[in-house]
Amino acid sequence: MKPEKSDMVNLDSPINHIVRYFRTPHLIACISIITIILLIITVVWTKDRAIKNIHKEALEHLSIYDNYIMEKVNKYAEFSHLVSEDREVIKYLRHPDGENAINERLLQFRKSMRAAATYLIDEKGIQIATSNFTKDDGRSKSLVFRGYFQNAIKGIPDEDIAISIVTDKLAYYRSYPVKDGGEIIGVAVVKYDIDIFTPENTDISETYLIVDQHEIIFRSNEERYMYHYIHPLSAGVLQKINDTMQYKGKTLLPLPIIKESVKDGIRLITLRQQQPKTGTDYIDVQYLMVGTNRKNSDWNIRILVGLSDVRNVIIRNVAFVLLSMFIFYLIAANLIHRSKSRQVLQKNYTDLLEQKAAIDYHLKEQETINSILQSSLLSDSLDKHLSRKLKFILEHFASSFHLRACIFVANEKEKTLYIGAHHNFSAEQLSACSRLPYGSCLCGKAAETKKTVFSSDCKEESHIIKLTDMGAHGHFCVPILSEDRLLGVINLYTTLSYKWTKSDELFLERIAHITAGVILRNEDQQLADKHLKEQETINSILQSSLLSDSLESHLSRNLDFILDHFTCILHLKGCIFIADNNEKTLRIATYRGFNEEQLSACSRLPYGTCLCGKAAGTKQIVYSHNCMDDTHTIKFKDMAAHGHYCVPILSGDELLGVINIYTSPACEWTKPDELFLEKVAHIIAGVILRKKEQQLIELDRAESLTTLAAGVAHEINNPLSFIKTAGSSIKKNLGIVEHYIRHSQLLLTSESLSNEQIDTLNEFKVHDKISNIHTRIITSDKGIERIMEVVNGLRTFSRLNKTGTDEADINKCIDEALLMRTGEDCKVRIVKEYAELPKCLCEPMAINQCFYHILDNAVAAVNNRGTIRIATSLINDTGSNKMIQIKIEDDGVGMSGVTMKRAFDPFFTTKEVGSGKGLGLSVVDGIIKRHGGTVYLQSTKGKGTSVTIHLPLIQNNNSRFTLSINY
Repeated sequence: MKPEKSDMVNLDSPINHIVRYFRTPHLIACISIITIILLIITVVWTKDRAIKNIHKEALEHLSIYDNYIMEKVNKYAEFSHLVSEDREVIKYLRHPDGENAINERLLQFRKSMRAAATYLIDEKGIQIATSNFTKDDGRSKSLVFRGYFQNAIKGIPDEDIAISIVTDKLAYYRSYPVKDGGEIIGVAVVKYDIDIFTPENTDISETYLIVDQHEIIFRSNEERYMYHYIHPLSAGVLQKINDTMQYKGKTLLPLPIIKESVKDGIRLITLRQQQPKTGTDYIDVQYLMVGTNRKNSDWNIRILVGLSDVRNVIIRNVAFVLLSMFIFYLIAANLIHRSKSRQVLQKNYTDLLEQKAAIDYHLKEQETINSILQSSLLSDSLDKHLSRKLKFILEHFASSFHLRACIFVANEKEKTLYIGAHHNFSAEQLSACSRLPYGSCLCGKAAETKKTVFSSDCKEESHIIKLTDMGAHGHFCVPILSEDRLLGVINLYTTLSYKWTKSDELFLERIAHITAGVILRNEDQQLADKHLKEQETINSILQSSLLSDSLESHLSRNLDFILDHFTCILHLKGCIFIADNNEKTLRIATYRGFNEEQLSACSRLPYGTCLCGKAAGTKQIVYSHNCMDDTHTIKFKDMAAHGHYCVPILSGDELLGVINIYTSPACEWTKPDELFLEKVAHIIAGVILRKKEQQLIELDRAESLTTLAAGVAHEINNPLSFIKTAGSSIKKNLGIVEHYIRHSQLLLTSESLSNEQIDTLNEFKVHDKISNIHTRIITSDKGIERIMEVVNGLRTFSRLNKTGTDEADINKCIDEALLMRTGEDCKVRIVKEYAELPKCLCEPMAINQCFYHILDNAVAAVNNRGTIRIATSLINDTGSNKMIQIKIEDDGVGMSGVTMKRAFDPFFTTKEVGSGKGLGLSVVDGIIKRHGGTVYLQSTKGKGTSVTIHLPLIQNNNSRFTLSINY
């Protein structure tokens, strides 16, 4: 309400009022602020304009310099092409005869091209001819690592910057493939001094930098920038530079860029440099950088221009602005002095009334905002939160809005809005607006544009949806945004008398921002609940995988966990296939919800057949939301619409099986669901592999026990034969001795013995018989000792009285394995070189099994007449951890390269049929890896084989296992 004139305050004359106002610091502050703003604008504008002028001039210099170098480089490219098409060059590469003649020919090329060198490289990467044949020019050296050779030999002409391996100087190389009838037979290379990149006019003010394809500076008029890289180099790029020896012997350092910015195509960088006076202190200097950007070239130009002249231009313009503002200040003071004080007071009074109204309005807004914020803290469902916020909004605009409104929630995938809460909507209105596509009607337009839409009259064409008895009204449609993401739309019905105001729009946008936080918090809660459920399922599967059950029991439990996890599973239906990679088929190991027809059709599924077969063939997840189309090749009677998740169970690149679950047609693919199934498949893969490994070890153990039984039977049979023979001889001699004793007793009753009686007693040879009995008893004792030794060795070797992990003496384990494999009949020469070793924490029975297999192969390789050398030692691995090294060498038949590559494959053997199942080295590899160790195999055909085992003293379950084969 405006004040009356009688209410106005009676003041002094206008002149006195202005004078008093002029003396206050208020006016000075305003002028000062304006001056500061103008100074800032002047500085920014002046600097920007000066930099643009410098940038324009630098681009002109860059163009001149670039054209100068490009002209030379293009000419040099033609030279290498000419060399590659020379008939003498082609002839020599095809038939490398006449080295002196071709070297002279290359010398002529070098001189005519003013090059540093020209040379030829054969298709194997060997330099076979050169123009510098009188020098140590690296002839017959391999250049296969050079990038210019690698590209040219593929038919791609190349250029390269690299340090010469002969002169250790930086050079520019041009390579071109040499072809004969379409066949690439070698590479022609022309080498130029790096000085070709030096500008013709060396007296230039700018700093020029010539960089390679990795932004490494290899040429500059300032030595301090040499071999610095402008942008960080990845590990792969550094490795490539080292492999190609591009900058051999040079240390690559980052260019000390402290700050970098690009605006309007102008690039500014700040470099940290040494003070030219002190040489020790550092300063930050700003430069303007321009350069070429040829992506297919191995070099580009960068020019640095200092910005020291910009400061002088800025100071001159600032002085001009200050002078202008001082004049403006005098003029403004004069105008204020001439203004009327009554107009000033009237304006101030009006402003106060407006401020009071604004304060009252903002106070009401803040009360509504506070109520909405407090309600947002309640732990309710999303629809209850939205309903409360709608109520607060309608109460706030009760005089201007109809009591009808709704809040839409966005479905980002379907690009539609659905009603999350409403007030006073009719059934017809709910039906028409329940799902609203983006762009449809006013609310859809607000969703599509992500901007507030206001309409004062719903009769306009943009209001597409028309309802029965729809009264006159307007609309406020405010998008609910989180940064650039649409979460929903607030839709309010306004009266025709309502006039749009910016403050109302800002108020509704604040409410929309609060609502966005509620929706996001609800999404986070849902996501957290989902992750918790996933982790609980994963934990259940992991815990069940520790149970000692059959593979089918494990898979059956895991399938139950998967089906219970997903809410979109169709009738708890699914199965897990086991892969047969030999027959390229899948076999159902467990299932849920399958009828007899499905079991019959899917019990054995070839790779590539239907969706599961496709997942097996491609080793990738296959998802289909509706399997009624041609992708589902197997059809069933009364088959309802459904979807599929077919997840391959992989171990590296090996297919172990496929998880198949049935989903409802409404189920949508999500990346988290796919990642969850991949985790489950990974766990199941571990279960399958563990069961397969157990089967292999059990099979190998059974074979080993059979072999041991045969060996033990042979070892015990010989001592038993000795004992049996000794027993018969002792029995016979004891009878003779007993007869001798009886006869002697009869003769002793006589008073004297005749010579005939004495001869009769001597005929018994009782002393010889007793000596024979003694010898037989000793032989029997040795046989019994041998039997006890074999039995004790067998008992120790197989650890019949102990299983699991224990501390073991590795040297003793080797001896026990030797005892089992090399019996008395073995003629192999055994050489032992044992070191004193600490005891190793391991599975002794499994370690004995490893040594037995290696020794068995060694004995078979030397054919019972060679030498086996066994050495043990204590070493450090790359991480300074203690390792036991066991090396078993033989001088047997050895292995070819082809045999070595398959030596560790299960069931691969070179022995005759019936002599072995090919599980030995496969089991050795598995057991040593399980102990965190490594197996190294070396062999030469006809010279022998060496097996080296590195076994850690302390096992680490997280160790990475590797298998190395050298030949």
